[in-house]
Amino acid sequence: MIATWNELVNFFQAHTLKQYERNAWDAFLKHVQFHFVIPSIHITGTNGKGSTALKLHQIYALAGYRVGLYNSPSLESYVEMIQINGVPIQEEKFLALMNEFLPLFLQFHLTTFEMQTFIALTYFQREKCTFSVIEVGMGGLTDATNVFTPVLSILTNVTLEHQAYLGSTIEAIAFQKGGIIKSHVPALVGPSMQASAYAVMVELAQAKETTVIRATPVTDWVLNDMLRVRWKQKHYILQTQARYHVDNVATILSAVEILQSTFPVTESQLQNAFMMAWMPGRFETMTYKGKTIILDGAHNPGAMDQLILAFKTPPEAVLFACFEDKDFESMKRAMERAKWVVTYTTFAHPRARKKVNFSSDIHFKENPFRACEHLLESLSKEGVILITGSLAFIGLMRTYLKGTQ
Repeated sequence: MIATWNELVNFFQAHTLKQYERNAWDAFLKHVQFHFVIPSIHITGTNGKGSTALKLHQIYALAGYRVGLYNSPSLESYVEMIQINGVPIQEEKFLALMNEFLPLFLQFHLTTFEMQTFIALTYFQREKCTFSVIEVGMGGLTDATNVFTPVLSILTNVTLEHQAYLGSTIEAIAFQKGGIIKSHVPALVGPSMQASAYAVMVELAQAKETTVIRATPVTDWVLNDMLRVRWKQKHYILQTQARYHVDNVATILSAVEILQSTFPVTESQLQNAFMMAWMPGRFETMTYKGKTIILDGAHNPGAMDQLILAFKTPPEAVLFACFEDKDFESMKRAMERAKWVVTYTTFAHPRARKKVNFSSDIHFKENPFRACEHLLESLSKEGVILITGSLAFIGLMRTYLKGTQ
């Protein structure tokens, strides 16, 4: 039995690096006779899937549905991954579900993510959700979330990522992500999905006797204090300064349009949802010691390219850390092209890129908190510090800046 939340955290951390075995997961689900029947949207993609999932969750909650949201990773606590209408699962309920199934989790040697996925989907059903939005953990075809038939599959985009697991080419990664496409269920792809990935999605959809729908792009947008977009002659205001949400908005609005006949949403509900907070750690602005800090989990080259474009004026200083398995060199080159002044660091995580993995010509600080404080001391009055890299690093720094660590 796991008695406390700290024990649960330690337990999950011990199982995080366990090798994923789809056969074990399938055997477990068969043993417990698991069936997930809540009408749901299933979302995958290299970038944008988390923000798209959160915003759809907010939209349908405002429309009166009891909506479950499962997304990953968490930034500060595992409860963030499992929400109903914006309210995270209580630690007590999480622990109760964990202990109820712990013997079977151990018997079938499940990974941390598999356990979390099962708890989330079971919680949504027991709490009688009428709708849910489920974000893929990685890939799609063999992902632990790929255990139900959705009402809509969304594939935001495809760029190179997790190549050791998903494949070394865009087409191979697209094939893995396209694994969430189901028979007779429409598949919506983001407006900027490149041709080679789109061709793979079309082929997979044809085999499943369904159709691929490309999201209608935003026709115009303006970014000042907030992001203002025009989509199909309608205007929306977004509570964000991240221009990379332009594509996300197009995907979100296209998804709502596809489902409108069965899950109706009003224009005012859409606009109200767009004025709600977006994903924490995605172009999130914080004030610390009177200084402005932006946190963004741009942990792959595609996300880094979009992050660079999001700045009208470059940040005065950048603090960066990432996992060792990420395409660091491509991200480093992108930041150099943008002429960003970057301090590289590491953080307490078994997968974090350590000092020995960096070349000697970069500016490196071992302690991320001291590095942040040093950058703050030298920051001009109007300057901005960007903290970016792996989401686990963003979560750690976010906790520090909030004064809770």
